[in-house]
Amino acid sequence: MSKTVSSFLLVRSMTKAEKRYFRLYANLQGGPKIYGTLFELFDRSVSFEEALEAFSREFPGHHPEAAVKYLYATLLDCLIHLRGAEDAQQRIFEIVSAAAILFERGLYDEAF
Repeated sequence: MSKTVSSFLLVRSMTKAEKRYFRLYANLQGGPKIYGTLFELFDRSVSFEEALEAFSREFPGHHPEAAVKYLYATLLDCLIHLRGAEDAQQRIFEIVSAAAILFERGLYDEAF
């Protein structure tokens, strides 16, 4: 399955709260975002083909591949971040990862 289809299905499977969190997460970066528009098109469209047609109308001459790849990566980052706030195992993994980075850089007291 292509990242385009996967991104569409991922957006369509998100809860209302997850979509709101994604919008807030994406708005941390300033300025207009093509991937944000693509997210909205995927969210509003009935079908995958309809979303791509709307994208072509809104951004003539642009191919959606780059926006899709960035949207896919950002969606996963956002959902992982959201889950990390709820999941103790994810939080432990983040703490261990931070300790490993500190240890690699010679900050032994901070790592422990």
